[in-house]
Amino acid sequence: MKKACLLLLLPLFLCSCREHSTLSLSSEPSTSPNTSLIDIVGSNSSETKQSTLLLSVEEATIEIGEQIVFHVTDSLSGIEVSNATVRAVAGGYYIEERDGGFYGARAGQTQFQAFSPSYENGSNLLMVTIKEESTTIPLYVNTTQLAEGDYGTLFTPSYDIGKLTFEFTEGDGTIYRDGRFRLDTESATIVGYTATRQTNPVTITSIALSDTPYYNVDEDEFYADYEPASSNEDAYFRSLVGLMSGSIAEQDQEPTIATNQPKENGLFVRNTTMDYSSDMNTYYVLDSAGNRAFEIYRNGAYTTLEEVAAYIYAFADVPANYEEDKDARPTQSIWGKYLRVNHSQFSGDSSNWPYQPILPGVSGEGGNLQYYEVDIGTTGTDCDPSYTAAPYNNGTKITRGAARIVYAREHLDGTPITDPKERYLFYTYNHYNDFQEYLNYESGWGEMFGNITGGGPISHYDPDYPPTPYVEVAFKAF
Repeated sequence: MKKACLLLLLPLFLCSCREHSTLSLSSEPSTSPNTSLIDIVGSNSSETKQSTLLLSVEEATIEIGEQIVFHVTDSLSGIEVSNATVRAVAGGYYIEERDGGFYGARAGQTQFQAFSPSYENGSNLLMVTIKEESTTIPLYVNTTQLAEGDYGTLFTPSYDIGKLTFEFTEGDGTIYRDGRFRLDTESATIVGYTATRQTNPVTITSIALSDTPYYNVDEDEFYADYEPASSNEDAYFRSLVGLMSGSIAEQDQEPTIATNQPKENGLFVRNTTMDYSSDMNTYYVLDSAGNRAFEIYRNGAYTTLEEVAAYIYAFADVPANYEEDKDARPTQSIWGKYLRVNHSQFSGDSSNWPYQPILPGVSGEGGNLQYYEVDIGTTGTDCDPSYTAAPYNNGTKITRGAARIVYAREHLDGTPITDPKERYLFYTYNHYNDFQEYLNYESGWGEMFGNITGGGPISHYDPDYPPTPYVEVAFKAF
């Protein structure tokens, strides 16, 4: 929704997508007058005037991310009312409450009111406008060399790309709302914009498929002398013809755990460092000492748990060899035995599956994070008799097994997750009974929690042995 439209909305029609938010200005006893009645004796009058709460704000218009600073005073004495609380009574969707204060979250208007036990009535209603930042929105593209007939992808890591309008400032083609595009010319420049902001331009050139390095390559020869991709561009050209970028080793069901896993105050540490190349297409996975261990490319194809987890954690999406269709067949895919399927929403609703542990912030339990799940192809399973202990993909048939990655993909309103502390990713190899958290470093996996860990039977809830809860972690930048 554009800002121009938001500003026309009347306060009473602003919707709130959550319970009224409340900000307490102090927990100390009130330093305001003992009564809300203050005697004011004028030269010609002996009337008693009643004081009220007066709510004011330092800045009535703020940008997204800025804090709203309130003052609540007695209307007659001007004394600060320290036991007052401030609530968002309309338009709570546009603000975020954290660290004991209110912050602008989305462009729109929010109406506030203050309350105090020392006063019979609430304060005046106060409108705060949250406007979009005036800075340039960073825009990136998955490849600057796009094969003829192929789709490219535009992305904005810190902004909802669906709220941008795109245009070609040079060249021509087609751009879709999800950021995908095609070119009709040999080169093109694309810019995105909102009502108040604009992106940087990105320029893409078209390349004939026959001019790409893996065109008509012999697949057997390629894998006989296999080397992982050396760059994001290399990964892109491989993916065009269904060739892998990462390790092609078989994946055991259990994760490989680093011998040295940092802890603080008895908690495993999750690394909050997000180490990208300047074009945001290469992600550098660190080891537990903070050194770069290996690279993941946005255009790449991956199958091992370690590389798929790093890919999804970095890019909030799946590698090139994944298809959403759970019934996709290896024989009908360019990926053959490296095809992986399933990329679907995960509710985490424990009322339907009470044996599953509750994941942090998951939407199915009232949280604000939309989780997704994907298959991890292992060589089998020995923990759930409901699943055949067979290789995931033998080239002709997929046996999906019980291994999944479940991860927080975005907020419920579609905005990207920018806070590393909300970037959750978990692995389960017994079909949601138990989970281990990915800690954002090589072989960094947290403590297992859930149903079997708590002593319950596989895929069934036993009230005497409920699932153990999510195991908290410490956060630290490596």
